[in-house]
Amino acid sequence: MVMNFEEMLLLASVVVPIFVSLCLFAGVATTDKGAKNLAYFAFGIPFLAGLFLFVRFNGSFGPGYQFEVLFEQTGLHKMGITFHLGLNGVSSPLFAMAGVVGLAAGLAAIHSGTERLRLYLALLSLMQGGLMGLFASVDLFFYFLFHEFALVPTFLMIGLWGGRDRRGIALELTIYLTLGALISLGGLVALNVLVDADKFDFPSLSAALIEQGLGESTQSKIFGLLLLGFGILVALFPFHTWAPRGYGAAPTSVAMLHAGVLKKFGLYGLVQVAVPLLPAGAADWSQFLIWLALGNVLFVGFVTMAQTNLKSMVGYGSVMHMGYCFLGVAACSALGAGSAVMLMAAHGLSVALMFLLTTCVHRRCGTYEMDEMGGLGAKTPLLACFFAAAVLATIGLPG
Repeated sequence: MVMNFEEMLLLASVVVPIFVSLCLFAGVATTDKGAKNLAYFAFGIPFLAGLFLFVRFNGSFGPGYQFEVLFEQTGLHKMGITFHLGLNGVSSPLFAMAGVVGLAAGLAAIHSGTERLRLYLALLSLMQGGLMGLFASVDLFFYFLFHEFALVPTFLMIGLWGGRDRRGIALELTIYLTLGALISLGGLVALNVLVDADKFDFPSLSAALIEQGLGESTQSKIFGLLLLGFGILVALFPFHTWAPRGYGAAPTSVAMLHAGVLKKFGLYGLVQVAVPLLPAGAADWSQFLIWLALGNVLFVGFVTMAQTNLKSMVGYGSVMHMGYCFLGVAACSALGAGSAVMLMAAHGLSVALMFLLTTCVHRRCGTYEMDEMGGLGAKTPLLACFFAAAVLATIGLPG
């Protein structure tokens, strides 16, 4: 099979971070310097590939799924599974965003002076590979598998390198996110079982649904499962309590990648899979979803304003912004989906920058408590400018 340059870039953006992770686990790099050199490839290649493929993306318009830059390996076709990578209008901006945030998180990790750096970079590289694969997967099996590749290192890294009460918080995240993953997996399996499609990929499922049809009641039940599972993973109100505590305890790079990128898994699943394939189910649940999304915006918004700890405020603010994305999903329209994707990409960049700058402020002040800070603008004007820019980006100003 002959691949063109774009297909090779797409494949490399997924495979290289995972390969680097395996090399680091295997002890190929015997020093921290060697591990850092390998990590540059793990985070640099996805960054370059994501931006290049996003700029080159043409955006085909038409009914159904319109994927470009396709790579397909059919070795598992007899099982209905295909290693199928591609980008469309929904996944392309999120794929590029994952590369940008991944590079920033990787550089922060490389220069963090963390203990057991080789293991830290190995887990972070595995997380990055999973994130790139998640947004590039066209097959439901690998879509979910890559999510688990990114999720498991999150638990381990918080438990090993997190802050106060890290093990208790890691256990809480494990319970919440495993439950959400299992429920969403149940919805995906139910969808595949009830739809007699040859393969698990999005276009095949869509074609089978158009041909066979699926009753409104059945669609509603499957969509409800997916909404519950994805909602837990995205911290939809009232399943949001794990997120601020988790980000507060997480190392900077982990908080950047999880809040900025991994948390978009559920929203991406709703926009890319649930709403297009189960439109009647989405319509049934849209009003209920609007009320839950308002819980994120209003209730969590007021909780955010009450915070005195800077990192907690950023964490709660991240959860609050998910409500706006869910409102776009609840619109059940192309305009709503496009708005949700734009917000997801913008939020990923801004919240990752906020967590990075919050760590910079902590290093200057020695605390996250805002009532103990003051005069930083005069002492560190460059940091103050970046922080002001990040805040403006977070609140959507200008325009």
